[in-house]
Amino acid sequence: MERADVLRRLGERASDQWGLVTAAQAKLDGVQGVDLLRLERAGLLEGVGRGVYLIAAAVPPEHLQTKVAWLRLDPKTPAWQRPADSERSGVVSHASACELHGLGDLPADRVELIVPVRRTTRDEGVLLHRLALEEGDVTVVDGLPVTTVERTVVDLLRSRADGAHVGTVIADADLKGLLDVGLLAARVGSFARAYGLPAVASGEDLLEALCDQAGRTLRSRESEQAAAAGFASAVTAVETLASHPDTLDQLMKTLHRQQSSLHGLGQVARSLDEKQDALSSLGSRPSALEQLMKNAAARDAGLRAALARPSALQQMMKSAAARQSALGSLAARSNPMQQALARYDSTLKALGRLPAAPPPDRPQQTGAEENC
Repeated sequence: MERADVLRRLGERASDQWGLVTAAQAKLDGVQGVDLLRLERAGLLEGVGRGVYLIAAAVPPEHLQTKVAWLRLDPKTPAWQRPADSERSGVVSHASACELHGLGDLPADRVELIVPVRRTTRDEGVLLHRLALEEGDVTVVDGLPVTTVERTVVDLLRSRADGAHVGTVIADADLKGLLDVGLLAARVGSFARAYGLPAVASGEDLLEALCDQAGRTLRSRESEQAAAAGFASAVTAVETLASHPDTLDQLMKTLHRQQSSLHGLGQVARSLDEKQDALSSLGSRPSALEQLMKNAAARDAGLRAALARPSALQQMMKSAAARQSALGSLAARSNPMQQALARYDSTLKALGRLPAAPPPDRPQQTGAEENC
C-alpha cells in the first residue's frame, strides 16, 4: 500500500480520536504493523503507548495518557462507537477523574478506570477498579466518559484517600458550582467513622471536617458565618444607640420624616396611576371617546358647526390666533395709549364740548347726502 494511502486511512480514523489511532484499528483498514513501523521511523507517526500512535501532524491532546489507556481497553472499536456500559469499555475515575474535572491536587501517577467486569492489565501506569456504576454516575469530559463529581468523591472516600486531598476536591467543586452538597452529604455519611468522626456524625459533618483538614470552607458555611457576623454587628450597633438616647431619638425622628415623605410620594404615585388607568381605559374604548366629543359638541353650537366643517374649524383657529396676537400687541402698548386718550379728553373738555358718538345701527350722514 502506498504511503499516501496509509496516511489517509489513518488520518480518517484519528480525526475523531484526538489524533490517535490504534494498531488494531489500522489493521482493520489493511495497514500492517510493518507499515506503521516505517511511518514511525519516517517521523510521520509517534508511538505514545503500546499499540497506540499519534499522527505527527496532529496537536498532542490534553490528558494524553488517560486517552491512550482508555483506547487500549477496546483497541478495535472507534471511540465514537463505544457505549459506556459495554463490557469492553470503561470510565475514567478516582484521581484521574479529578484531573479531568480540574479539581484538587491529588497525585495522579496512574490512570484510574472503572470497568464493569474483572480485568487485568500489564501496564503499570494503569489501575483498574471493578465497581458498579449507577444511572447518573457518568458524564462526558473532553470526549471521555468520566464519573461525576459526586461519584468521584464517593470513590475516593471508599478507597480511603487522604482527607485533606478529598476536602480540597470538595471545596473546589463547590466553588465552581459543580457539586450539590446536599446530594453528596446523603451519599457519604457511612464513611464518617472511617475518617475519625463519631458514629452519630452526619454526611454534612464529614464534608465540613474534610474541608477543615484542607483549610477550606464550603460556600454554605461561609454564608452562615457572614450572616452570624452581620447579626453580631447589628446587635452591637443597637447596644451603642441604646447607650446614647439623644442620638437614638434623633434617628427615630429622621426615620419618621422619611416615612411621611414616602407616604406622600406614594399618594402622588397612586393618583397618577389612577389617571393613567382612566386614560388607558378611554383610549381602549373608541365608542366612549366618540361619545365624549359628541357631548361637548352638543353643549357648544360653535364647536358643533366647526366639527361639521373642518375648513371652518381651521379658520376659527386662525382667527383665535390672530386675536391673541393683537391682544398681546395691545397689552404691550397699553400705557402709551392710555396717556394719549387722557390728553385728548382733557383738550375736548377745555373747548367746552365732546364729540357725539355715531348711532350704533346706521352710519353718520354727510352734508351732500342731506341735500339729496
